[in-house]
Amino acid sequence: MFGSSGFINLWYWVLTVLIWTVVTHRTIGVPYDMILRAKRSPEVSKQVDFLAHVHSRRITALHRSAGTLFALFVGFMLSGMFVLGFMWRVEVATAAFLLLFPLTGIGYSTIQTSLSIQERDFRGATLIKILARRRFWHQVVAVVSMLFALVFAAATHSSFPG
Repeated sequence: MFGSSGFINLWYWVLTVLIWTVVTHRTIGVPYDMILRAKRSPEVSKQVDFLAHVHSRRITALHRSAGTLFALFVGFMLSGMFVLGFMWRVEVATAAFLLLFPLTGIGYSTIQTSLSIQERDFRGATLIKILARRRFWHQVVAVVSMLFALVFAAATHSSFPG
């Protein structure tokens, strides 16, 4: 039972926290500490510009070459996890869905921001502001996602007599 259950397994929560920590630390490949230092240092600001443009070109190229196929695959997998998890009550699928579904929103946000950086050629303070704002919203999604998963897990594993 310990290895097969999603929410009861400690490794699910360790993985959840680890994934959200990594996702919120980097915005389009730029570490948050560089974004903070770029506000004070023109040299670091140039490095942020370089990193953001390199990563946004890479993300944009991947999106244009395989974006549709990847979106179809992700949609298929998420809908399969949803059906298995919420309709057939397979807890591992429910746990995976509650972790991966919000990550698709982060992925979509990253693609849109990358396309915007490429089309409008943002640089300097404007780019730093965009990256900092995007990170803030990624953190909001992460916190809400983890709280929702925690509440859902508590509700499904309630020890109260019903």
